[in-house]
Amino acid sequence: PPPPPSPVVIPPPIVDEGEDVVIDEYFQTKVRASVGSEVEVSFHVSWMSGGSVSGCLVEVNGTQCTTNSTGWAIYNASFGRVKAETYEVLNVLGDNIGDFVVNISTPVVIWDIVDLNLTVLSERVDVGATAVIDCSGAYRFDGARFNGTVAYNDTLTHGVVGQRNYVVSNITDMQFGLDVFDSNTVSVIFDSVDINLTIVEPRLDVGAEASLIWSGLYQYDHEPFYGEIEYSHALTSDVAQSVMFTVVNITDTKYGLKAFTSSSCECTWDRIEVTECGVDNSTVNVGEESIVWFKAVYANEDQVFDGESGVLMCNGTELEWSPVMERWERIVFSKVEGEKQYHVTGVEDLRYALSSFNSTEPVVVSFLVEPDEGGSEKAWSDLVGLAVIGVIVSGAVVASILYIQKRS
Repeated sequence: PPPPPSPVVIPPPIVDEGEDVVIDEYFQTKVRASVGSEVEVSFHVSWMSGGSVSGCLVEVNGTQCTTNSTGWAIYNASFGRVKAETYEVLNVLGDNIGDFVVNISTPVVIWDIVDLNLTVLSERVDVGATAVIDCSGAYRFDGARFNGTVAYNDTLTHGVVGQRNYVVSNITDMQFGLDVFDSNTVSVIFDSVDINLTIVEPRLDVGAEASLIWSGLYQYDHEPFYGEIEYSHALTSDVAQSVMFTVVNITDTKYGLKAFTSSSCECTWDRIEVTECGVDNSTVNVGEESIVWFKAVYANEDQVFDGESGVLMCNGTELEWSPVMERWERIVFSKVEGEKQYHVTGVEDLRYALSSFNSTEPVVVSFLVEPDEGGSEKAWSDLVGLAVIGVIVSGAVVASILYIQKRS
């Protein structure tokens, strides 16, 4: 029999494996970015023979993106926590593409947050003052000092009593442009001290010390204020006047506040002032009467000190108020000859309980002895009698002398 036919050998098909490509460039919009934001990480694909590869798929960290007409595949990266995340090309797919080669370093994006810590210089400040807040910050990823500025959720100055809570509302990162941050909250109380003044005696003698009572509260929480205060006027006065007391300064040993409000109270320093004095008849005979008189007012207001106000004393004796003459009077007389002086020696003030007074020059009254109408004639006759006796005695003496001479 004839030999069997030889088997036909069919050669394998020629497969075109395509041209290899290379990842030769990358670009990222940020090296460090805020957690949760987006960063473009772009990869450039070129043919090994040269020229950009468009329309191919580039797989980055498990996500595919397509190259554009210039060969760039743009990957929109984002990450939800602080980390240094790498982005690698895992595959390149497309028509006529063979194998791929990565000829770049691996891009890294640091996803970060700025940690801010707020502290206040004083937790309680004056109404109208500016709160001082110190802010320190660090990048959470590596603890490096934050380089930027912050803005707060509220103004640092307030003219109304109350508590304000401050937190950072936004930041400006001068180094990396981050805008995600974490901030604590601080509180500042804008406060003022409310001072209440009362006076024990609203009207005092000139020279006396005013007695004031004060109490203070912090307006925010009504807690008692135990600092020191300064009055608007000295507590004594050497002249008659009315003064409105208020507080002009405080020393707050607890919070250092200087803002305050204060009530006021009036204090009057006064005295009884004798304005006029006189006598109806400054010269009278012994045993006869005259009237000395005085007029007085409250010095501060020039109000008449009359019988309803109290009593004036003259040389230790109470004067009588004359409603008709509108003056204080005293009937004076003397049993002996001479001058007597009368002046105000005391006061009893029923209206304000004042004891201070001034006085004028004393009132002088002269008391004289009245001459006797028959006394001069009697004295003349006595003188004549004495003269006659003298003549008689002289004549007797002369006669005796002559007689003796004749006998001798």
